Amino acid sequence: MKNILMIFVLTIFVVSGVTAQDRMANLRRYADIFFAEFLNFGHNWRIEGIYTRNELGIQIAGLQGNSNRIDTSLEGALVGYYATSNRNNSEAESILPRENLRIADMKLGAAVFQEIQVLRFLADTAAVSRHEAMLQWIIGHGNVTRAEVEAFYRNNVRNLISEVVDEQFRGKTVPATTITDIKNKITDFYLQPNQNTFNILKDVRSLMHLRSWILFNERMIEQTIFGAERVNEARVELQRLRTQYRNITTTLNGINDSSMSTTDWDQAWRAYMSIFRTLENSLLDNSGTNFR
Repeated sequence: MKNILMIFVLTIFVVSGVTAQDRMANLRRYADIFFAEFLNFGHNWRIEGIYTRNELGIQIAGLQGNSNRIDTSLEGALVGYYATSNRNNSEAESILPRENLRIADMKLGAAVFQEIQVLRFLADTAAVSRHEAMLQWIIGHGNVTRAEVEAFYRNNVRNLISEVVDEQFRGKTVPATTITDIKNKITDFYLQPNQNTFNILKDVRSLMHLRSWILFNERMIEQTIFGAERVNEARVELQRLRTQYRNITTTLNGINDSSMSTTDWDQAWRAYMSIFRTLENSLLDNSGTNFR
């Protein structure tokens, strides 16, 4: 009985340990701990960028095309972990443990692979090559294989997206079913970046923006303070917006809630766009007005 109990306890310990490690790293937070708090550059350090003369730092800075400037969370986390010997603090250690190089290599490798996936879709071959070189450098440490990194990414990117979406929509008046639909559609893209999954992300963005303007024009028509000419203009615009809205909803599954009028769609749209800024990859930077 004691042996059975011991095996049970050990099983719980191992499973809980794996569960704690099986998460994509919050690189935005890790980079902020290192640059904003430990080195006191402030939380706007990405805007100006951090210049580096360290050989490895220059290689990392080149990921986004800058030769010596660290200005993204991925670059910041890579420099903070690999190019320095600072231990930061307990929170940073919980994100990327220096005592467990395998876990750190796995998580940083998965983050680089995530960017590779997006860059391939955007057909940025030069950036793909730079990120591939970084991934090979990480794998070259001998702690993880590429197959393990890719499997880790595919198994855990859904949880990362779920956390980011929940964070951005916290406190917003948006139906839970809509939030779940958004999580699924974003996850679909990051697992299979292609024109179809990307178009769905754009349709979700457009739908939210349209719904916000539809409500704005509906309220304008209801108000008595506007003249007849302004109200007529609002009616024409409202018809145009509703047509665009119907065209999207006929092909887009989900996001069609009965509580449209009680949802703050302007806040929802802003939260939705903030998701991609928080994930902070090349989807916004390289696709320009196609997604903004």
